[in-house]
Parts: sequence; C-alpha cells; structure tokens
Amino acid sequence: MKICSVLDYGGVSSKREDVVPAIVGGWAACKSSGLVCIPTGDYDMATWVTLSGGTAVSICLEGAIYRAG
Repeated sequence: MKICSVLDYGGVSSKREDVVPAIVGGWAACKSSGLVCIPTGDYDMATWVTLSGGTAVSICLEGAIYRAG
C-alpha cells in the first residue's frame, strides 16, 4: 500500500497555511489503494475540498485540522 503524507505534498503543520492543496495532492497520488496521512500537528483548512473517485483508499488523521476563513 502506498502512503501519502500531506507533508510530502507541501503541507505544513501551521495554523496559518492552508493544508487543502497538500491533501488534494496526497489524495491524487493515493486514491487507488493508498493511505493519505495527516500526521500529528495543527493544520489550517482555509478552503473546502471534496475528495471523490477513490478506490480502496484510507485517510489517517493524527493531527488537528482547524477551519479558518
């Protein structure tokens, strides 16, 4: 199984930087039989995201996501 950490797709544990582009990047890379991982830390979610079209994909949320904006 492929593991896609949001940190590998530009995500930063920060309450000031939108993590959504990193989630989208991780989802695109792992949406077919993979695991999208949001590791321990605080993350800002300044925009909305819809994740669709996945097959046998999981999301591991170890951090905290704060909705901003």
